[in-house]
Amino acid sequence: MTIGNIIITSKRKGGTKAPSGYKVFNVAKGSPLYNKFSEALNPRKEDPSLRQEVCNLYQWHFEDELLQNPAVQKYLQEIAEYVMNGGNAALECWCSPLQCHAETIKTYIEEVIDE
Repeated sequence: MTIGNIIITSKRKGGTKAPSGYKVFNVAKGSPLYNKFSEALNPRKEDPSLRQEVCNLYQWHFEDELLQNPAVQKYLQEIAEYVMNGGNAALECWCSPLQCHAETIKTYIEEVIDE
């Protein structure tokens, strides 16, 4: 069985878009995987020094969500199954190419697939 690839892409105009053959999975606002700490701590994105803190908080929050939030579990399972069945997935957020919570999501899915 061939396993697909996971990349992180940008919703921004002029940002890195998903190549042909990639299914886009939204991980920005409107997604169960949205990083709510981003707007709470740095609403206008005026302080780049907060980016790492926001991503670290998301990683901590992500572990709780894995255990408690069925919507998060379902969406992660959908992405993981898509990739395990050979599909190429693009996790799309506004942050990319800067540090982004999508890195936490990508790492988690890759670890699940490798098990």
